[in-house]
Amino acid sequence: MLNIEESWDDMKFIKNPEIVVQRNDVGVVLLHMDSGEFYSLYDVSACIWGYIEQGLSQKKIVKKIASEYDVLEKKAFADVELFLKKLHKEHLILVR
Repeated sequence: MLNIEESWDDMKFIKNPEIVVQRNDVGVVLLHMDSGEFYSLYDVSACIWGYIEQGLSQKKIVKKIASEYDVLEKKAFADVELFLKKLHKEHLILVR
């Protein structure tokens, strides 16, 4: 298992196979089949989820978010890393 303190800069992420994804007009809904929990993603989080599905590394996700949302890369890095760690903690993504 990945130590949560390690840098994920070059890591790639994949959707946990136990997750069912449904897109709608306002975002993305995730259903964890094992736990039965639903998760709703909107705006930036839905955008990040799309980049995860594309197989982008954290570094590439940060660059895209910083550019698309006109924020400093340092701020984008902190926010993206926190979100990825939450997804990992909830077993919604796997790290490779």
